[in-house]
Amino acid sequence: MIIALKYVIIVKPIERQEKILRWLKAIDREWFVEELAEKLGVSNQTTRRDLTALEGAGSIIRTLGGCLINDSEKMNT
Repeated sequence: MIIALKYVIIVKPIERQEKILRWLKAIDREWFVEELAEKLGVSNQTTRRDLTALEGAGSIIRTLGGCLINDSEKMNT
C-alpha cells in the first residue's frame, strides 16, 4: 500500500510581502500579479491582497495588473 502525503507550507503575509519587496528591489521592473503568485505558490487573489497592503504602506505603486517599487523604497535598501 502506498500512501502519498502532501505537505502544505503556510507562509505568513508579512513573509510574502518581504519576498515581493526583495524581488522588486533586485529586478527593477514592472511585476505582474500572475508571475508573483506563481513564484510565491499562492493564488492571484492572495497576491493582490499583499500588493494592496504594500501599496498602503507606500512601498509599491500599483499598475494595471501589477506593480512597481516605489522610488523612496529603493533608497531604503
